[in-house]
Amino acid sequence: MKAISPELHFSIEEATLAENVSWLLTKHTIIQKVYRLFGALSEEYQTLLAAYPRLLPEEVIAISPKIYKGEQYRLLPYVMMDFPRYFSRSGTLAIRSLFWWGNHFSVHLVLGGKYKMQYEAALEAGIPHLSPHEWYVQTTGNPWEHHFEEDNYLPLNNSAPGLLSGKEDYLKLATLLPVSRHNEASSFFSASFKTLLQILNSDQ
Repeated sequence: MKAISPELHFSIEEATLAENVSWLLTKHTIIQKVYRLFGALSEEYQTLLAAYPRLLPEEVIAISPKIYKGEQYRLLPYVMMDFPRYFSRSGTLAIRSLFWWGNHFSVHLVLGGKYKMQYEAALEAGIPHLSPHEWYVQTTGNPWEHHFEEDNYLPLNNSAPGLLSGKEDYLKLATLLPVSRHNEASSFFSASFKTLLQILNSDQ
């Protein structure tokens, strides 16, 4: 017996969107603009890092920035850039700049393994100089979750004492800017990246 295909039913909202191409074209334009911004930032980040010639190991500096885009971080589109970016079994050192559709622009520092051990003292020394209401520390066991819900990040002013030193495998700090403040995105990324370099250099 031949199978009968189910009928397709759209809600009024779904049908309106399915008939309207302009919103999707606008989405592509937005993604392209963010992608171009990250391209410009990749050059600026490298210039900022050059002011700290001995801050990062040679194997980390040798790797160029990489920009990614996708559609499925928690079902929503994103663009992200990793620089510096070093991922290995022995350690992770990455600063991830992210645009997450409908949510935020954000910058995330991830240190794992040997790099966590190398820079942990610098972070402990530098964190008191960060704004406790603008910077967050991750509290879960997955360094690749980037949302700012309470089960993932806590503001530094709400985090438990010793939280950084208590995480054995990795530590992660982040800050964010709402998408509604998109006109500030370029300066936000630049300032946040520079702040993280200063923090990593705190014990020098």
